[in-house]
Amino acid sequence: MRHVFGFLWLALILLNACNNKDVSFYVDPNIGGVAPLLTTKNPTVHRPHSMVRVFPVTKPGLNDRYLSDKIYGFAVNMPAYRMGYVTELMPTSGTLVINKNEYASLYDHDQEEVHPWYHKVWLEDSNIEADWTTTERTVIYRFKYSDKDSNNVIFRSARKASFKIIGNNIIQGWEEFEKTRQFFYAEFSEPFDKSGSFDSGKVKSETEIAGNGIGVFVGFDAIDKPVEVRIGISYIDENQAAANLHKETLDKSFESVKDDSHKIWANELGKIKVEGGTEREKRIFYTSLYRSMERMVNISEDGRYFSGYDGKIHNDEGRPFFVDDWLWDTYRSLHPLMLVLNPLQQADMVESYIRMYEQSGCMPGFPQFYGDFPAMIGFHSAALVWDTYQKGVTNFNVEKAYEGLRKNATQATMLPWRTGPMCSLDSFYLKNGWYPALPEDSVEIFSKVDGFEKRQAVALTLEHSYDDWCLAQLAKALDKKEDYEYFMKRSKNYRNVFNPATGFFAPKMANGKWVTPFDPQLSGGVGSRSYYAENNAWTWNFSVQQDIPD
Repeated sequence: MRHVFGFLWLALILLNACNNKDVSFYVDPNIGGVAPLLTTKNPTVHRPHSMVRVFPVTKPGLNDRYLSDKIYGFAVNMPAYRMGYVTELMPTSGTLVINKNEYASLYDHDQEEVHPWYHKVWLEDSNIEADWTTTERTVIYRFKYSDKDSNNVIFRSARKASFKIIGNNIIQGWEEFEKTRQFFYAEFSEPFDKSGSFDSGKVKSETEIAGNGIGVFVGFDAIDKPVEVRIGISYIDENQAAANLHKETLDKSFESVKDDSHKIWANELGKIKVEGGTEREKRIFYTSLYRSMERMVNISEDGRYFSGYDGKIHNDEGRPFFVDDWLWDTYRSLHPLMLVLNPLQQADMVESYIRMYEQSGCMPGFPQFYGDFPAMIGFHSAALVWDTYQKGVTNFNVEKAYEGLRKNATQATMLPWRTGPMCSLDSFYLKNGWYPALPEDSVEIFSKVDGFEKRQAVALTLEHSYDDWCLAQLAKALDKKEDYEYFMKRSKNYRNVFNPATGFFAPKMANGKWVTPFDPQLSGGVGSRSYYAENNAWTWNFSVQQDIPD
């Protein structure tokens, strides 16, 4: 009987272990490294919604980055999603070489370990093992040199920058991105024996340099232990970058930071338990969940943040300031998911949008750390605010949010990939209820219309009809009856571009006539952009989210 109880006890332990499986190991950050459309994904190491996001720099110009056979460097940070990286570093061995194409090293995915919290590669040409982990505002790179003599670390910029070497173990500086600076402060675990700078391919002895596409280097005459490069970043200044570094990593080993990051990911990803499904499907699911926590990012630093919306440093008043969002892509699914998983954080994200409005005068659609990125179509901040508010998460200034949303809807241009005041095309929409389209072979007469993105006239009408519906619901909740009736009327504008003869939402000209000939699959040019946004009429027929019975 004792053996039976022992067996049952062991079975319960094993069952509990299975139920508490660490799902973070399902994540494969290399998924998405090959993509036939748009852009590929980087194997980003970061903590959920953190300022620092890093990855290897692979072959320039090769969009399918997983297929790159070489590593050219390592990012100090990716400050804006899908916009590359700012500042890079690279360990090398032997005689100093500053040409990236010459010091780039072969690597093999079979010799790679990659997780959301940790990444390790073997640089074959230089026989260097490189691995890294992160906190919220810092990254720790660790380089294990096989050669004991003549080893280097190179820092370089691609844009306007300023680098300064201090003593024999510190580099600090900044690089400009979209007229905004990302500052860094890097500490080396081992003192370097030599240092210098380079510009336009020429090596210099100076330890301070500024300009476009510049860099600095440090060298070790003899090293028999791994070299850690601990880098803090900031959008405020170098001193704050140093403070971030020391606050988050002081007296912590590489392994302890790595383990802390792993625990954070295990906890966040473990909020969703999956039953059934194959191992492959779980791998896809949890990798997607990891990707969902890449944005928005908290850029508060010790209770302060730099805002690209007025170029000033603000006190965050105890609430983190979030940026880096692409609302056209995220309002439908990502934000509703984040609302379920972390409602308090979602409220902080909405409050961040409101602060951006207060600082810049408009509600952004693609907010970055440097300001709003004018992309895609629609004022989907209305959908974000209404979805959050109507689900009971109201810990934000809803009246100020409504003020900003209403200003967008009544004063801002609707043109694709544009921001600013209304133009005559917008005035036509407000008066007539649809965005006027041009015949297929017409030449655009309005200079404000983007030459590649076109008018996207049907999609604009559909998207703004939905946004107006969201704004109407918020107006009703706030007892703004006249606004409710006004925006509800506008929310029906989708009916003005439905052609019952074809069964499609179709382009209508300013004279009220349909554009002919019309092909629901092919009309509109590249991406159907004259009439739709990145898809054709077949897909856009489903874009009446607010009035499905109609």
